[in-house]
Amino acid sequence: MPKIMTTLNELRHSGRMCPTGWATILAGLNKTKGDDAPLDVLHCLPICGHHDTLWHLPNWPQHDMECRSLALSCASRVVHMANDERAHALLALVEKHVAGTVSFATVWEGIPSHFRQVLHERGRDWETCSQSDAAICAATVTAMREGCATPYFAAIAAETAEGKAGGQAQRAAEARHTAMLHEFLSQE
Repeated sequence: MPKIMTTLNELRHSGRMCPTGWATILAGLNKTKGDDAPLDVLHCLPICGHHDTLWHLPNWPQHDMECRSLALSCASRVVHMANDERAHALLALVEKHVAGTVSFATVWEGIPSHFRQVLHERGRDWETCSQSDAAICAATVTAMREGCATPYFAAIAAETAEGKAGGQAQRAAEARHTAMLHEFLSQE
């Protein structure tokens, strides 16, 4: 995969940059305004953190399959926490889609309606979401979302599922996702 390159102006005009994120990236790059100088997205990771960097992946739709593969990695780490074996089957379908052997339509049709309901009801209320439901959300969002926003939502759901285990689990998941994203952005 080629490096994902952007510019500050592209980020600013993407519609995905909040004022706080904009101020953070400018300060981190020692700049006061946007410009069109090439910027490797990998350099954004230590400045913005993995959530904000994942949030900006939709700016590069040409990397959709790589992004879905990254989401699959996040969801696969927590699928065993789901109290429904269909989550495993769903991720197996996504894996086939990433490999190019099944269509997105096939994946879409393979999402159990119960999973869609769990995502709709629990996908925005992470504090009260059970560990199993968060794992189901990670699997479902990996299958549902077409486009590069998938890893962002899969990472959030997976971190929630792991965080329900208590202790340092959520921080460990966040560190793992940061490392995965670093590796993803470092590929050439």
